[in-house]
Amino acid sequence: MDWLEEKLEKLLTYIRNLSFRKAMIAYILVLAVIVWGLSWFTMTLCRQLELKILTGGNFRNKKSEFFYENGILWRYAFSFPENTDSASVVILDFVRSWCPFFYAFAGMIITILIFYKKRLLGPLKVLKESVKKIRENDLDFQVTYDSRDELGNLCDSVEDMRLELIRGKEEMWRLVERQKELNAAFAHDLRTPLTVLKGYTDFLARYVPEGRVSQEKLTGTLTLMAEHLARLEEYSRTMKGIRSIEDVPFSPEKISLSGIRKSKRLFVV
Repeated sequence: MDWLEEKLEKLLTYIRNLSFRKAMIAYILVLAVIVWGLSWFTMTLCRQLELKILTGGNFRNKKSEFFYENGILWRYAFSFPENTDSASVVILDFVRSWCPFFYAFAGMIITILIFYKKRLLGPLKVLKESVKKIRENDLDFQVTYDSRDELGNLCDSVEDMRLELIRGKEEMWRLVERQKELNAAFAHDLRTPLTVLKGYTDFLARYVPEGRVSQEKLTGTLTLMAEHLARLEEYSRTMKGIRSIEDVPFSPEKISLSGIRKSKRLFVV
């Protein structure tokens, strides 16, 4: 039984993974076999009933007025024996003649409904719910459909899109956080030279009117202020061209210890 169940499961998996073209061909072939079988059974049954009515049950040795060829009753003469139920014969003849068309038409409708329910309804429902959640900006779900047909591949593509959207949102969040850090660093770097400039301004505003600042000291202070302003302008131009932290150019250069000491003195009033 386990072997049979395993083989049946493999067969069902193979059928479930068939492409729409192959699945539709298989459905049509099955439909054709079923229609043929039902038509043959119905035509045979109707023929037997017609023969029974026309011959009174003894149709082997009795001549009858109907056209009979190759084991199938095709056409009757329009004169029936006495006590013959002609209405039943006409109805049976009509059913026998048109049953293949009826079975084919009904079979096509049933086949389409079964194909839609088995192969289209499930994945379409999954895709509809997935698109609705993505539209609502809800990415905390998983698109799963156990089939490798066209709609199964489409569900896999939607799942890949969902994962890509999650990665995009994570990347956007990371960039926003880095931008915040960059802005904070920018504000911090601006605060120090601005504080120095404010100190120089207060110094000059307080002591220059009193004549307590020598010409040499005044010239040196103005020179330092000009250096700080040039530094701020250069820094502002640099930050203006930076859109994210990834755009910060990395260009290492050597600097001597004396240069670091000199740059530190620029912040000292």
